Amino acid sequence: MTSKRPAPNWTDLRKALWERSQGLCEVSGRPLYREGFDAHHRRNKGMGGTSRLDTDTLPNLLALDPMIHNGGPRSVHGARISSDRFGWLVPKNINSVSSRPVLLATSMKVRRWALLGDKGGRLWLSRPLSFEEVLAEDDAALMPEVTVDFVARAVEAFGWESLSR
Repeated sequence: MTSKRPAPNWTDLRKALWERSQGLCEVSGRPLYREGFDAHHRRNKGMGGTSRLDTDTLPNLLALDPMIHNGGPRSVHGARISSDRFGWLVPKNINSVSSRPVLLATSMKVRRWALLGDKGGRLWLSRPLSFEEVLAEDDAALMPEVTVDFVARAVEAFGWESLSR
């Protein structure tokens, strides 16, 4: 017998996304409208997300500007290779979306690798990266391989916002 996913509380999820993103698109850093941003599924329903219990959870969601989300060939869904590379899309063969790093915009010009927590927190895995470093595919801009040692060093080096808020 398959377990049914609980119905999401979208009011609470959108509020938590807004708070985590600080009102910025988590991919571009553009300011968002509180009532007009998209809640993007990193492992979307067409990639095996419909029956998974983590489908409508904060580690699987990003707050996005609607044009960044679905606005053509340079959008998250239009540029799948980049979106996979930066953790904005998560393949269905990844068991836990919360263990997949994501490159988040903290402003229009700064990005940081992070793990996303169930309660809306972030664990920073990198120093702030300039947009130019990301575009140049600098080694620091590559997705970090998450191991227990790596996470411990990241917490020590970069601090963290509580994953359990």
